[in-house]
Amino acid sequence: MRLRVPVLTPVLAPVLAAVLALAVSACGSTAKEEATPAASGGVPLTVGLNYVGTVEHFAPYYALKEGLYAKEGLDVTIKPGGDTPPSTLLAAGQVDIAVLDTLSTITAASQGADFVAIATEYQQTPTSMTCRNDSGVKRPSDLAGKRLGLKQAANVYLPAILSAIGVTKDQIKIVPIGGQDVSLLISGQVDCMFSSFAFNEPRSIEAAGVPVTVFPLGQLGIPSQGNTYVTTRKIYDDPAKRAALTKWVGVMSKAYEVLLRDPEAGAKYMVDNKFTSGLDLDQQIYQSKTQTSYIADDHTAENGLLSLNPKAWEEVAKVAVKLKLTPKLVDVKPLLGDLSGEAGTAKL
Repeated sequence: MRLRVPVLTPVLAPVLAAVLALAVSACGSTAKEEATPAASGGVPLTVGLNYVGTVEHFAPYYALKEGLYAKEGLDVTIKPGGDTPPSTLLAAGQVDIAVLDTLSTITAASQGADFVAIATEYQQTPTSMTCRNDSGVKRPSDLAGKRLGLKQAANVYLPAILSAIGVTKDQIKIVPIGGQDVSLLISGQVDCMFSSFAFNEPRSIEAAGVPVTVFPLGQLGIPSQGNTYVTTRKIYDDPAKRAALTKWVGVMSKAYEVLLRDPEAGAKYMVDNKFTSGLDLDQQIYQSKTQTSYIADDHTAENGLLSLNPKAWEEVAKVAVKLKLTPKLVDVKPLLGDLSGEAGTAKL
């Protein structure tokens, strides 16, 4: 999983791959789906998702099927996530917009990728630590003295998390776990697991009769925004393309307003339209309802849906240095091309 950018040092390449792997694996399996083609006519835009067509990506699919893009003169094609990271597709010019997160965007930029973030779905990434309620972990600092099930791809984050919550590595027992394995948490062989996707594993664990508490990455000292929409500087600086991007962000906001008004109906819409086959309606409803607080919060009430949070990006840039994901502090200002204001997204 190598990012195709001008400069990629041997030391940081595996680390960036781990960051991208965690962002993808947190979403669940990597089922392959064909690209959803655009309607003919309009300004062409290709969007590379980080996962397949679940309610996580309600807005782009809803906007395409319901003709919202076409009404704005946009000709949008959706490429579901697969084996190739969307950052690679973006760097290679195969997509115009890629779904990344704050940390992976900053890390890619440090390697020479000329990326610009234009909006974000989640105000905090759903990547999280999930703990059994009976473990006694009521706050992240309670992890001291506990057993932590740790995915291999998540290991890169551990030093920053432990530093932020005031726990040392020798105060916890680390138990390696598989990518989608929740059995050790259910059976009580571990007290907590990292990472998990806030909308997926907690539901399956609680369905097995084990109540859990979810601590998003932001509560663990890494306030990364999630499902961030990223383009290239070349595209962003093109007046016609930028106008199209601004319209795209506005349409996405309107689609997310639909989802926020009725999360259950949004889940049913994704299942009924079979953008991805085999979706479980109950799981999609759970995810749709749970993710609303990640999409709309105090920040969006003041700044609008899909808006970027510069302070969060600055904090994550500092974390990237601590984790040695970047050799020096990345100036995030050139990375932030927030179009939510120009698009007039709703303040919810």
